[in-house]
Amino acid sequence: MNSPAKIQSIDIYPMKSLDPHSLRRANILSCGALQGDRRWSMVDEQGKFINGKRTPLIHSISSRFDASFNTIEIAFRDGKVESSNEPHRQQFELPAEKENLEQSLSKHFGYPVFIQQDTKQGFPDDLDSSGPTLIGSASLEIMTQWFPGLTVPELKKRFRANIILETTEPFWEDRLFGPPGSPRRFRIGDVELVGVNPCQRCVVPSRNSVTGEARPGFQKEFARLRKESLPDGTAREHFNHYYRFAVNTRLSPENKGASICCGDIVELL
Repeated sequence: MNSPAKIQSIDIYPMKSLDPHSLRRANILSCGALQGDRRWSMVDEQGKFINGKRTPLIHSISSRFDASFNTIEIAFRDGKVESSNEPHRQQFELPAEKENLEQSLSKHFGYPVFIQQDTKQGFPDDLDSSGPTLIGSASLEIMTQWFPGLTVPELKKRFRANIILETTEPFWEDRLFGPPGSPRRFRIGDVELVGVNPCQRCVVPSRNSVTGEARPGFQKEFARLRKESLPDGTAREHFNHYYRFAVNTRLSPENKGASICCGDIVELL
């Protein structure tokens, strides 16, 4: 009998598309999102998100938030080379200094940038599946074999999941979703979630998380190896293509839990 999967780490992304903030415990909002996750976002004059799908300039921004998610420090790298040197950091209190932050970001991107806030559900990529995204540790480990030179920490930065599960089988997490229209219920600690589907990926995982440089052929090779490695019993109906990785979730209507914590065990229901 394999050891049960459990939470290895929790990351939220206080500013959508920027760097993660690691937690030992995370509260669950009524919408299913982790409190503080994607609470802030950057948009242009048309209200469209400024993210990694849109521009690799995202990768040249280094950011960190305090525990309140209201104080952000940012720095702009040159975007060309990885460096151990710490660039000059600017600190902004939000929302009081929102306009100052917008000015700095506008200068970086070369067009007007505006900051939005949503404390009720944040700005998830998928409004129908706004729960935390999950990835298994063994899946990341096997990808270091698929793509020599990539490390687990770098892959975590590229795939940007909320929860890394400690697993022993690659793609163990695929069992957390069922066929289309039949999502699968599971519990982590006291929180009950529904696994909806495997997440369709964008160009971001192909890029170096610091320089933004893309790895040639990454998406095609990933899809080929993902197809070959799909575990028996996985709901293949979701895979119109195989560039999919991480489990999208939403909160179960039966949920009674309020938070998750590192070390919480995953229980299939």
